[in-house]
Amino acid sequence: MCNSLRINQEPLLYYDVRNPEAATGFKTNRYSLEDWLINNQTVALLAPLSSASQYLEGKNYPTMNLVIPSLYGCIEHMNPKNPIRQPWNGAAIPESELRPEVKAAREELFNDLIRRWKTGLPENLKRFYLTATILDPRQKNLAFPGITSGERHEAREWFIAEYVSHWEKAPPNAAGGAGTHANTPAHPQHSGASFIDFMSNLSHLRGSPDDAEEEGITDTPEVAKNEAELYLELPAVPMKTQILKWWPEHEKEFPQLSLMARQYLGCPATSASAERLFSVAGRVYGDLRQNMDEDMLESLMWARINKGNRQEGN
Repeated sequence: MCNSLRINQEPLLYYDVRNPEAATGFKTNRYSLEDWLINNQTVALLAPLSSASQYLEGKNYPTMNLVIPSLYGCIEHMNPKNPIRQPWNGAAIPESELRPEVKAAREELFNDLIRRWKTGLPENLKRFYLTATILDPRQKNLAFPGITSGERHEAREWFIAEYVSHWEKAPPNAAGGAGTHANTPAHPQHSGASFIDFMSNLSHLRGSPDDAEEEGITDTPEVAKNEAELYLELPAVPMKTQILKWWPEHEKEFPQLSLMARQYLGCPATSASAERLFSVAGRVYGDLRQNMDEDMLESLMWARINKGNRQEGN
């Protein structure tokens, strides 16, 4: 709503000037210049949260590996020590020009995000989120804003421990249940592009001295290394890489770790995608179609969900 007002600020002001005897409702709710400043600064303040919310709840099945980089980026954007940038022109808002109401809201949001995603996040959830993030070859070095060197080190220990405990040896039914990479769906480019845009817009928050760290893990004595340790030594891949294509391409190099990646990278970032499936099922399975079997229901749902992705001639 605030952004809609910002976009329409000029015509609204023009209407205000041209209509001194405007309707009572408009006269009562018209913005002063101070109100417009607060509105536009609020848009700049909330822009990263809006972007993160849109692509984490998007229709292209965003997964758990995007959660921590996105939320930590939002936390750093809310940090009063960092500048606020206007998303429509990239200009920073000087601290001296921030309205008191915006400063107060920013501090409150910052403290709430810290509580929810750092100090108050249960360790088991944090381990899960960070392990999924490391399994994203674009984010494996945990180089996004807001994460500390201590958190990186702890996350890598959790990652290796998870691999050693549950994935170092193949499960008995791995050959039959894992499937082949030919059936692995390609990672939607639109979802990745949205995440790329988000991280690019936070590039000015990178590089704090406390978080400076070389890529990869510290060299260890010459001992046999497992797949998780070898994976951590690889450099991160470009952000434009489609990760659900990257893993099948490296399945022979990391046969067990690829099974672990398939497990973690198959988890949706939010419940929005599951809720959409229930909604589609409700529309397909109506009063006139109560006798259809589950295979037909699945086919109709697949066609409904993918109708916008069909290619001509297929």
